[in-house]
Amino acid sequence: MNPIFKISSKIRRLLRILFRKVYSGKRLKYGYTNHTKKRNGKVFKHYIGNDAATRMELEVCALRELSGKVKIPELESLNKEKHQICMNFINGIHAMDLLHSDYSMQIQNLCGKALRELQEISPETLRGKVPGGGPIIVNGDFSVKNILVSQDYSKIVAVLDWEQVHLGNKLEDLCWHELVLRLNSPQASELMNAFFEGYGEIPPWKARQKGMLHRLDKIIAEAANENNSETTLFWQNKRVVAESFQE
Repeated sequence: MNPIFKISSKIRRLLRILFRKVYSGKRLKYGYTNHTKKRNGKVFKHYIGNDAATRMELEVCALRELSGKVKIPELESLNKEKHQICMNFINGIHAMDLLHSDYSMQIQNLCGKALRELQEISPETLRGKVPGGGPIIVNGDFSVKNILVSQDYSKIVAVLDWEQVHLGNKLEDLCWHELVLRLNSPQASELMNAFFEGYGEIPPWKARQKGMLHRLDKIIAEAANENNSETTLFWQNKRVVAESFQE
């Protein structure tokens, strides 16, 4: 075979790989369930799973109805057939990445304020449009992994991932946020104190731990129903850890 042809074939393969990387975009952090990528200054979220259409519809509803009421991305377009939406890219730092920084307490205070602001929005905004009949709008995945902080650490610039949005009670998002903190930081108690200062109140510990265990039981049941033994075991182990939490 002609050596020149061999070289050109290699170049073509490299160009194809480069093109795919540029076109497909950069995969964003903490996108476990779906495929979320940044491309050309936009964020493309492709929902995965049997309930992809439902989760996409819920997030679209939240992005539309809560726009201007809470700091969230702006929905630019959606493709129902591909289960994909396009949002504006928000330049921020995941609160998770600052969990062990000198700004961690300040950021938890901001997270507490952000949750309080969300819970003060009238549930009638989403009544009949999302599941549940509770008195509070629940993000469903409110945690340091889905909160973006400004580059100067002075404010929350976005609360992400609204595909589990529903109307419930005020402990749901709070307990999930605390669970994620406690599973990822040995200073969780101190961090939660800063959170509660921003939130404005401290719910009883027994109620909070019960809420964390209830959420874990729900996740475990869902994984078991899907016959996902690895995921079931993972969260069962997390539950054992959560049972040992002390205030």
